[in-house]
Amino acid sequence: MRRTRDIAALLLGVLLVSVATTTWARGVREAAVETETILIEEPWARPAPTAGGVSAVYFRITNTGSVSEFLVAAETPVADHVELHTHIMDGDVARMRMVPRVELLPGETVELRPGGLHIMLMELVEPLPEGEEFMLTLIFEAVPDIELPITTQSPPVTR
Repeated sequence: MRRTRDIAALLLGVLLVSVATTTWARGVREAAVETETILIEEPWARPAPTAGGVSAVYFRITNTGSVSEFLVAAETPVADHVELHTHIMDGDVARMRMVPRVELLPGETVELRPGGLHIMLMELVEPLPEGEEFMLTLIFEAVPDIELPITTQSPPVTR
């Protein structure tokens, strides 16, 4: 009987830690910034252990307006160089390529995600440890720039 209670208590503890961790991660990724015509959801970046290295920023972006818009660049004080990137397949090898802009059609949502479109941060001026927050400026062709808070966290585990 005691062993059953101990196992039940252990399982309950694991469940509580799992729920707390999931809630924390979801809370970070559920942050949103909205303007008149642009909605940005779940922004996050990969942690980077050293200065001089690289990281990547991901989020979902929706054009809630009635005309096409283009994301043309990004800037942040934590990196000397920032580019819009995508992954392409070159035979059997996935390669990153810079893209000049990301088109956002009216009503369309574009997901910047690992293995796809993303914002590449290069020549980091400082490490970006897990849980660090920094600002990223998104630059568009027509709408005003958007200041976006980014929190670093490890990518979700996929199975």
